[in-house]
Amino acid sequence: MDQVDPVSCAELIRSLPSFLDSEVEATESAALSAHLERCAHCLTIYRFERAVLDNLQAKLRTASVPPDLERRVLELIGSQTGHRNDGQAFSSE
Repeated sequence: MDQVDPVSCAELIRSLPSFLDSEVEATESAALSAHLERCAHCLTIYRFERAVLDNLQAKLRTASVPPDLERRVLELIGSQTGHRNDGQAFSSE
């Protein structure tokens, strides 16, 4: 395995949101993963943040938007963009 530059706890915490969203470069991801393998404190924080994010994403997948709220949001967007609301929140165009 290639040698990766060591990462401090502060660097890991600062990069954690991007790391959790898989938005870091491969070399940074490897360095952060290596840090998590040797730092129990940061691993605990990572696991907590991962669980919060996973639970939030699961709840958002099952949440529904009240029809009246969806209509009002679409009307507001239409008034800002000059587009007419045709009742289709998500089109496949």
